[in-house]
Amino acid sequence: MPKKALNRCIRHLVLSSILSGVTVTSALASPQIVTITDTVDDAATKGTSAYSGYKNTTVGPDGSQIFSDTAIAGQNWGDTLQGSGHPFDTSQIQITRNNSAKTITFDMTTEYSGSDSEAPAGLAKYADLFIDTNTPNTPDSFNYAIALGTQTEAAGVYAAAGTPTAFSANQYDTSQQLWGPQTGFVYGGYAARDSDLAAYQTAETAYTNYQAALATYNTQLAAYNSVVAYNAAVTVNNNNYYACKAIHPHNYNCGSLETLKPLPTDPTAPTVVAAPAPLPEIIPPVRLTSGTMLTDFTVTETSTVVGGVYTSGQYKGQCIVKDIDGNCTYDVKVTVTAASAADLNLFNSFDVFWGTADCSNDAIWGTVATRAVEPGTLFILGCGLLGLLGLSRRRPQMLRAAN
Repeated sequence: MPKKALNRCIRHLVLSSILSGVTVTSALASPQIVTITDTVDDAATKGTSAYSGYKNTTVGPDGSQIFSDTAIAGQNWGDTLQGSGHPFDTSQIQITRNNSAKTITFDMTTEYSGSDSEAPAGLAKYADLFIDTNTPNTPDSFNYAIALGTQTEAAGVYAAAGTPTAFSANQYDTSQQLWGPQTGFVYGGYAARDSDLAAYQTAETAYTNYQAALATYNTQLAAYNSVVAYNAAVTVNNNNYYACKAIHPHNYNCGSLETLKPLPTDPTAPTVVAAPAPLPEIIPPVRLTSGTMLTDFTVTETSTVVGGVYTSGQYKGQCIVKDIDGNCTYDVKVTVTAASAADLNLFNSFDVFWGTADCSNDAIWGTVATRAVEPGTLFILGCGLLGLLGLSRRRPQMLRAAN
């Protein structure tokens, strides 16, 4: 190959590596943002009785409706306990992964300030975040938790101890455990996805309708069988009458003929509908109590009032902007910083659950998938940098050759 053609080939290869490295660098530097809106309903309890004071609106991102479960006594479902006396609504979580900064941030938009003056001392705080990387599309168990540092455990990322790799019931407290012994307080006893609840409600309605149709069928069948039995007895009686008259035409002791009843339509049994499978409920975990802290991560948490507060005047200290419920909105930001970019791959694919407060009067859940930092990515970046270095060294030689 001629020397000039070889130089052109080398320059093209070098330029390709440089551009690949620049592209990868851009991808690593660009934050990835995933937003989870509230698509979870709650079934709350007040003391030992069901509580039905739910927000029921389509104004916000959720479109859930109140649903009273007839199969499970006392469970009334709704989006969140709401109103000026119950500011717990969490409308969304925005997750931002920044590979170059080695951070992932959970930004919760909530009406809860992190304190409740009515609550028993030490209970009402922001709940811990619970993470699942095993089955990220199903809200079932959780194998990691992010402690905010306001509950039992210090701020940090924790892994479940033991096998299987999921937190056991003695490694966290639920809203039921914390608030069940209290009286007069409302707490979220269960949580479920809107989609699961809607499917369950449809199945339960179908089963309820089937039970009603079955009861009607059984009533009609009993009436039909009664007429059949009556007519069978009448037929026997009439046959005996005719037999008697054939032998004793003038005997007046043969009895009398009876009239058959009209036979109703033979009822059709309804199609069997099975009882609905149990609703996939989450008993909200809200406070991590044990686990293995991962030393490769640090966690910080901040809470600010959206729109700020008045600094003077008669409204001093009150929030400037209030939402449709008349409550302040808070931006609760939990930032997880990894020791290395590779450590951040723990958060490639997972689901996250947050119960707002340890009473879990509102809950939010969703799945997250982000781009990993792979060894191949770093290799391409390195090739680009080496190509750039090589080009800078060859440039004087190429200029001399040209002269």
